Amino acid sequence: MSNEFVKLGLVKAFCLLLLTYCLGALDMSPTCIRQLAVCWNDSFRKIFGFKRCESVKLLQYYCSELPLEYIYDLQKWKFLSNTSMVSDRFKPLYHLKHYVLDNLSRKYGFSSCIAGMKCAVTDYFASIVLCDK
Repeated sequence: MSNEFVKLGLVKAFCLLLLTYCLGALDMSPTCIRQLAVCWNDSFRKIFGFKRCESVKLLQYYCSELPLEYIYDLQKWKFLSNTSMVSDRFKPLYHLKHYVLDNLSRKYGFSSCIAGMKCAVTDYFASIVLCDK
């Protein structure tokens, strides 16, 4: 079993970084996010011997890993929270920032620091996974 966790660590160190590079700065469609999520989920399937028709959400929960949809939300929140005051020519970005941050805050019930947001997202994911059992 430890061999699988070594493989997962390597996938996180190399593949996840490539999958999520600049993710927070991009406004991606739900279809594109699902396609990236399939890649992330397939890595779990390959490492732990799951079939394509089997869900890996519970496995991700027990491995303390988030699905890519939640990683995307965290990256987006982190990127937009770290943008400083924008100049007048970037007013659309300013409005987008507040719109997206408000939506994420409502979805996860949190709007403070990134560490707290990560806990809120993880708790939200845990409640979804544990209710589906």
